[in-house]
Amino acid sequence: MVIIAVGVLIMSVVVFVQMYFVGGFKLKYTLLFMAAMDAVFIIAGSIFLMMQK
Repeated sequence: MVIIAVGVLIMSVVVFVQMYFVGGFKLKYTLLFMAAMDAVFIIAGSIFLMMQK
């Protein structure tokens, strides 16, 4: 569980850095994109945990 959380955190940071360097002036869209990615990870993680039980 901790490994999954750390992986998600690293992915978020990597995505944020890439998006930031690609378009620093598009910060609003970068934050929206990060929020969407986090939501996807949380939903996927929830489904994964449900399947484990």
